[in-house]
Amino acid sequence: MFPLFSCREVTYVGEADASTNAMAVFFMDLAGNPYGTYDQEEACIHCGEMLKIPPERNLAQKIFTRVASYLQRAQKPLAKPHPNWIHILFEKAE
Repeated sequence: MFPLFSCREVTYVGEADASTNAMAVFFMDLAGNPYGTYDQEEACIHCGEMLKIPPERNLAQKIFTRVASYLQRAQKPLAKPHPNWIHILFEKAE
């Protein structure tokens, strides 16, 4: 990605055990992906629109959300902790 730079150091910061699976993603997509931070001040970098709180979910979307949550919860004991952030220090190649 950075042809003029070489990697000098890599460090991992924090730890998370959150994970998901394709079925949970599928059901959460059907539910309209209702969770997220809707109070950020930045506009969308693609279209420039401000982020809006989604409309109230219907019964089917609430059921899909519940199914997705159950699927993620069932997978949680199998999830391995992984770094939350990766910091990479590049230096300009000489």
